[in-house]
Amino acid sequence: MGTNPMAHIIEPCDSRDVGTGMLDIVVPYTTPQLTRLALKKAEELASEIPSRIRVLRMQRVPFPLDLPHSPVSLAIIQQQTRQVARGIRASEITIYLTRDPDETLIKALRPGSILVIATRKRWWRTPQMRLKRLCEKNGFQVVLVQSK
Repeated sequence: MGTNPMAHIIEPCDSRDVGTGMLDIVVPYTTPQLTRLALKKAEELASEIPSRIRVLRMQRVPFPLDLPHSPVSLAIIQQQTRQVARGIRASEITIYLTRDPDETLIKALRPGSILVIATRKRWWRTPQMRLKRLCEKNGFQVVLVQSK
């Protein structure tokens, strides 16, 4: 992601499927439980249409720290993200260290990407609902999965 000076990629993308006409299904990492729920829905969608599933995790790094130095251990972030995706057919998992998670996510999306985001059912707007709105505002389709 050389075009975004606000982000540093930890686990580079596996670009084998880029440009093959496959649908790009993206699951932004939110919480372990909600991301797991979104991945299960993404897998359902992927079973019907030739596609790849990507998990994108944005880890915010506050300004006093250098961008490549997350306040959370990278080993923990990687292990947690892989564990959530275990057993799901995910084509790639990418972790970004970033100052602006929203901007980095939008820049990491490919044209035509469909996002799958899970949220808890609440009467107020959840962070996941705000993320859905941001992605739709930037021209992406979003499937919102509500947990109980």
